[in-house]
Amino acid sequence: MNKNTPDMKVVVVGIDGATWRLIKPWVNEGKLPTFKKLMGKGAWGILESLEVPISSASWVTITTGKNPGKHNIFDFSTRKENSYDIRPVSSKDIKSKQIWDILGDHGKKVAVLNVPMTYPPKKVNGVMISGFPCPEVMNNFTYPKNLINELRREISKDIHFQPKTAPHNEEEFLEEMLQITEYVKLTTLYLLGKEHFDFIMTVFVGPDAVGHTFFKYIDKNHPKHEPNEKLSKSIFKVYAKIDRAIDSIIKELSNNAKVFLVSDHGFSSVYYSVALNKWLMEKGYLKLKNSPITLFRRFLFNLGLTYENLFKFAIKLNLVKKAQDEAYSEKSLMRKLLELVMITWNDIDWSNTKAYSQGNFGQIFINLKGREPKGSVDQIEYDDLVDEIIEDLKKFKHDGEQIFDVILRGKDVYKGKYANKGSDVICLNSTSKYVVSRFFEFGSKKVITTHPVWSGTHDRWGIFLAWDDGEDIKHIDGNLQVTVKDITPTILYMFDIPIPVDSDGKVLREIFRDGSKFARQNIKYEDIKLKMVIERLKNEVKL
Repeated sequence: MNKNTPDMKVVVVGIDGATWRLIKPWVNEGKLPTFKKLMGKGAWGILESLEVPISSASWVTITTGKNPGKHNIFDFSTRKENSYDIRPVSSKDIKSKQIWDILGDHGKKVAVLNVPMTYPPKKVNGVMISGFPCPEVMNNFTYPKNLINELRREISKDIHFQPKTAPHNEEEFLEEMLQITEYVKLTTLYLLGKEHFDFIMTVFVGPDAVGHTFFKYIDKNHPKHEPNEKLSKSIFKVYAKIDRAIDSIIKELSNNAKVFLVSDHGFSSVYYSVALNKWLMEKGYLKLKNSPITLFRRFLFNLGLTYENLFKFAIKLNLVKKAQDEAYSEKSLMRKLLELVMITWNDIDWSNTKAYSQGNFGQIFINLKGREPKGSVDQIEYDDLVDEIIEDLKKFKHDGEQIFDVILRGKDVYKGKYANKGSDVICLNSTSKYVVSRFFEFGSKKVITTHPVWSGTHDRWGIFLAWDDGEDIKHIDGNLQVTVKDITPTILYMFDIPIPVDSDGKVLREIFRDGSKFARQNIKYEDIKLKMVIERLKNEVKL
């Protein structure tokens, strides 16, 4: 590697779910030397995630600079056309150019590795290896297509980036996540040594994966806490391996390389799961049919035939991985059999239902006429109904504690062509102690339960760090305020490429030294902005 190449390279190292709440204590203890080095010289601070800190939407916002109302990804699933049923989303659903598309349009060579929401891979000016969610068994998750065969030949015949082990097999799952971290590092180094790329984005997903599973071992107040000396070190092991991987990557870079560390959200403990549809049923916003089959299913539901209990049963029989695979398959025989006896969307009396929850983080939709397939709420009722639900949510308590202390209106959060696909109400707990997690829409007969699957979950406070080995990036010691919307505009600015006029983020000019060219150059926007101004002036003259 020529360390003195004059061409600027930008390397974005994504660390899914990374949080300063874990990194800073380990840095202070001298356990993460690479983070310590970068924090000692670079500009770093908290990165604010989206209001709904879901990985799918957050990573697409990072790579577009836009809110979900413009790029069209709100969750890992979306409603089918003219239906209440859902389907998984993929890269085909993204309605905005991503940073590698724009850079490629301007002749920049890009390498995209393991970034969530990039399956199926698209043609880029360079290479792409799809990230989660991705069915690697299909062997069509790289561009060019034969790249996976090259990696199997040059790195490992067993190379993979998606876990094959169910999280409840904890020790095996940890070892696999450490191995995947190694594969991401080796692939990144291989691509760096193979040819010159102007932009590289590589993502380590381990902190998110192990955070969901192992937080109970580091939080002594967790209701599921178990003393376990070996597993209490599991999350640190993943961070330490990433720390070493970043060091290896930096050593391969030229002097003119700029490095960004970003996470899509942060992480913290989760104690309780909230069955929001059950709550909506109890408050009278959601109604079930009175048909014989629905009454029968409701009878079984009240007896305890719920997805939560079936999941616990699957764990005991070591069938979780099989069950998860079956749950995602629309042709699954097991899924079809379960739908015969479990409450589903087909059991909802939509003509009398005013609101329902769908999604992974407390999203409530109004059953609005003209928008929903069987809407029951008139537009004139909409605002009052939203206000009523919000007031009820404020009163929703557990052991005297308000469950949702962050309640937002969707119209205040989502802006853009696709904003109407977002939820009407978002309800969150700022500490993540309580979380609405879908898994299945009618998961439990109890409104509040100890979370059946996770012990850790997403919060809004991720990490950002910018560093170089030259004179462009200044030292800002933790006081930097960044959002997931700011990454793409900042990188385009660094390449002196026009920024899309509908970007929601800002250019982080404050990270650059006063004498740097980046502190002096003008921010450029797409020519379309000038055209829009001219068109508006023409219309004003006509008036």
